[in-house]
Amino acid sequence: MSERAYGVWAGLSVDNTAEATAAGALYSDNAGKIAVLTKTTRNAMIGFVVLGAALFFAARAGRQFQGSKARFIWKMFPKFVLGFLLFSTLASLAFFSKPTAREYCKSQPLGISADLCRRRPTDQLP
Repeated sequence: MSERAYGVWAGLSVDNTAEATAAGALYSDNAGKIAVLTKTTRNAMIGFVVLGAALFFAARAGRQFQGSKARFIWKMFPKFVLGFLLFSTLASLAFFSKPTAREYCKSQPLGISADLCRRRPTDQLP
């Protein structure tokens, strides 16, 4: 099996990104890079594929959209995803200081029952 074929196979078949990366890197450095690229592309596209499949099967079942498709998509879209993306972006841009981020984790504002700050024993934030 070529490096390219192995990297694509690892990226598509292994469940988690870290494990796909390791599986590809065990074969060769180039296969590891291809596995990362394949897995990342797959992860990025899954939302679009699911949305497209949902629209396809809804239309196929004969359901009528009331209003525009954009309104239907917005109505059905899980809004918490937008909050997750917003806070992930802000954290990646170092918008929060470490003490502020720790307090936010401990406050559990989203109704999460686990203390996210205790998930790592080091000084790193989750």
